[in-house]
Amino acid sequence: MKDDLHFYLMLGLLPMAALITYVNIFVGPAELSDIPEGYEPKEWEYHRSPIKRWFANYIYEEPQKEYEKTLYWIHYWSEKKYWNNLGRKVKQLMENRLDYKGWYWVNADQMSGAVIIISPDKSSFTLDKSSVHTGQIFQMTLTSQSPP
Repeated sequence: MKDDLHFYLMLGLLPMAALITYVNIFVGPAELSDIPEGYEPKEWEYHRSPIKRWFANYIYEEPQKEYEKTLYWIHYWSEKKYWNNLGRKVKQLMENRLDYKGWYWVNADQMSGAVIIISPDKSSFTLDKSSVHTGQIFQMTLTSQSPP
């Protein structure tokens, strides 16, 4: 067990130590110099250590790209929250006013003990919820609209 641990540690540590030593001796740290006219340095070129430059170039995302991703997710979740709140408000208004010309229903659990009274000409109906705990009577009038 102990020999296996030493073997695998040395299998990874020796090549990494050799690579780090080679890079630090032969490549060395970057030095500041004037930027040539018309050349725009990449983000990864600003790091001093060659190993950090390699990680910034090939492993990590650019800070601007990360910033744009963060902005996208903030926008996505705020839009989702806005539309969910709007849908909730519309549903609440449809339930309260009972005047929406479309398909809408009230759950049977909420209708327990209620009586619906439809007028003979079918132009209005009354939802009598006086037997329910609210004691309110709702009335809705149906009107037909002529085409424009």
